[in-house]
Amino acid sequence: PVDADDACGPSGSDALEAHEAVIAEALRALAAGAAECRDICRAAGNICTAAGEICRLAGDGHARCARARGSCTDAGRRRDGSCPVCPATR
Repeated sequence: PVDADDACGPSGSDALEAHEAVIAEALRALAAGAAECRDICRAAGNICTAAGEICRLAGDGHARCARARGSCTDAGRRRDGSCPVCPATR
């Protein structure tokens, strides 16, 4: 089997790590108890956008993709429980 880090090359690996860092930062914001829907919605959106990029780079079957998708699902549940309607973005 080919390791996603090897398949993506050095820049691909850096990109994966950058997207994982976005997810980690947004998860910290959610865990800190962000009270405003604007912040909750933004964090959830950032997590899901980063998850999509991780899956694109690593491949759908990769463990990194599965973890990222799980983070997106969890963030979506938290968003839906706190803010059924997200404010419009500008």
